[in-house]
Amino acid sequence: MAEETQRVSIRYSVDLAEVPTRVKIMLVELAQACGGLSKSIRETGNMAEEDPHTCNQRMTKLISVLEKMIVRVEDCLEISNGFLQLTEEPEEEPQPSGSGDSPPVTPYKQVTTLVRK
Repeated sequence: MAEETQRVSIRYSVDLAEVPTRVKIMLVELAQACGGLSKSIRETGNMAEEDPHTCNQRMTKLISVLEKMIVRVEDCLEISNGFLQLTEEPEEEPQPSGSGDSPPVTPYKQVTTLVRK
């Protein structure tokens, strides 16, 4: 696995129509970077019995790699969400009807809380 490197954010503009292609490119690059990941995970697992200390060190490095992958997917999702916000028609708010005597009904989401005993 590669040594720890500093990460930076790069910001630039592209044509709106080009955004899905850019997201695709980023995801394909991520997939290519994942090529050796499963091999590395298997090798790390094989060390669990023989050399647990090295196994733990490698698992720590794997976590770092996976965290970077999550950041990349989150970046792609954020970019894609922005694209959708700019290209989709906004939903129109329903207008209250009637004489105005009663307050408009506000839609709500039901929230369920699970408690473990």
